[in-house]
Order: sequence, then structure tokens, then C-alpha cells
Amino acid sequence: MRGESKAQRQPAFAPLKAVSKHLDPYTLTATKPWLAHCERNRHPVLIALCKLAPLLNTLPLRWGVTGSLGYEFATGERQLRPESDLDLVIDATAPICREQAAELIDLFGTASCRVDIQLDTPMGAIALAEWAGSSEQVLQKTDTGPRLTKTPWAGEKDEGVKPC
Repeated sequence: MRGESKAQRQPAFAPLKAVSKHLDPYTLTATKPWLAHCERNRHPVLIALCKLAPLLNTLPLRWGVTGSLGYEFATGERQLRPESDLDLVIDATAPICREQAAELIDLFGTASCRVDIQLDTPMGAIALAEWAGSSEQVLQKTDTGPRLTKTPWAGEKDEGVKPC
């Protein structure tokens, strides 16, 4: 749950039957809510999204908006601040090699704000920028907690799938 500031965020649990509507970032993005946003031509995050969305749509990857802007799109509650960044997620069910990750980073280099992209692998999320970098291991956020891994598409023993 979110409040007006980061300090007002609160974790919570709800029974599944109490959830009346579910919007994942990919479904949310398909409706292109940024096109109707009142600050579309003024806020750096929305300007960046308007510029990047057509580029992302040319890729064979599903993508979505997360973070404060995703929350705002889903709830209608104002969350954007002058210092906000653009948080995106890319569905990386299939492995993305490091070279492809670096090419994606280049796409976002001209954005009007900081862009933070997570790759959502079957084993957990990793930062696109970290995967595109030179570090041998990356931090992967999993359902059981964070782990360092060389192969984000493989299981806990880092065996199996080798990206590209």
C-alpha cells in the first residue's frame, strides 16, 4: 500500500477473494494511459515514456510500466514527483543475452529522466543495466529473497539454461 511519500508505504496481505481487480504492468501498458495524462507534455517521466513506448513496441518483448507511474495509472492516485524516474519491466521469459541487454540500454540513453528497467525472468527479476554490465554475477530478486547469480534463467544451482 502506498501513501503520498515513500515513508508511507506499508506491506499488506489480503485474501484472494477480497481482490476485486488485478492489473499487471503488461495489461496496464496495453491501454496506453500516458496518452491521456494531463502532464503528458510537461513531466519528464511522461515525456520519456511517450518517446520510448513506440520503440519498445517494435521489440519482440512484452513490457510494462511499474513504480510510482504504474501505481498512478492503476489507481488514479497522483504519485509522480519532479524527481520521479521511469520504472519499466520487460518480460524476459526467454533468455536475453548481455549484448541484447546492452542494445536495450542504448535505446534508453536519450530519455528525459532516469529509466530503471527490470527483466522479469522465470527465476526472479534482475536489473537490465546490471545484466548489460561487466559484472560476472547479478543480483536476482526471487520469491525466497535476493541471490547472486551468473545465470538468471537457471535454478538456484546456476545450472541449465545459458542465455544466448
